[in-house]
Amino acid sequence: MKVVIIALFAGTGGVVHQHQVDPQSEAPYLYDEARGMMAREISAAVEGVERASAQETVVHDATGLVPFHEDLLHPGATYIFGEHQQVRFAELDDADAAILLGHPAKAGTWGGVLTQTLAPDISRVLIDGRELGTIGIHAALCGAQNVPVVLVSGDNHACAEAEALLPGVRTCTTKWGFGYQAAKLRIPNVVRAELSEAVEGAVAAASLPLVWELQPPYEIQVTVTNTEIWDRSVFSSRRQERLDGRTAVFRGDDLAYLVEHIWELVQ
Repeated sequence: MKVVIIALFAGTGGVVHQHQVDPQSEAPYLYDEARGMMAREISAAVEGVERASAQETVVHDATGLVPFHEDLLHPGATYIFGEHQQVRFAELDDADAAILLGHPAKAGTWGGVLTQTLAPDISRVLIDGRELGTIGIHAALCGAQNVPVVLVSGDNHACAEAEALLPGVRTCTTKWGFGYQAAKLRIPNVVRAELSEAVEGAVAAASLPLVWELQPPYEIQVTVTNTEIWDRSVFSSRRQERLDGRTAVFRGDDLAYLVEHIWELVQ
């Protein structure tokens, strides 16, 4: 059995402030500390996968930021790092299950910690008329390769979002958010122990959740935070159309390509 862990910063236990997820932060020690927190949660998840007797674990750093401290990474997995690897998850090709680790609730979620939908400058994404956050988009990318998402971890708002969207998915709450940069926390060791146990149970389950997928052709409507973002792009066909100052629509049959293209445009 092969398990892919898609990891993000924002839902990590102990991460509550923008400085902790920004490599250009004015408080670099907070960013460095958060890298360690995320690496330890990844290792806890890998331990859970190992106890479930999976044969292969791949961890995909979907932040695109600086790799974690090597001495904190679990040796039982292989790791994918680097920019421009955030949204095209090639390692899902022959995977049996996926875990969305440390994911935030979608942008605009009241009380959610460091909420985000794919990128900071995106305020809303509709795929075939349905609003999705990063959890939904990543789950759809997994579904496009016939891989079920078995577990999602993040704050209580992210977990509620996942449970409402993905039938049968298990969740692990890392913190309870009550503001964009505010949360009720527990001791990290407790969070990691619960996460590892939850991962083991999800991977070792007698039956995995059904694959959650959207059917092509896809229509993705993206609203950004300011008009300048789309001003930088050229919209010259029905497959890529600007609807108003902040909203554009992208159409096609390859979901991974469309999401990657949108992500590159808003950087």
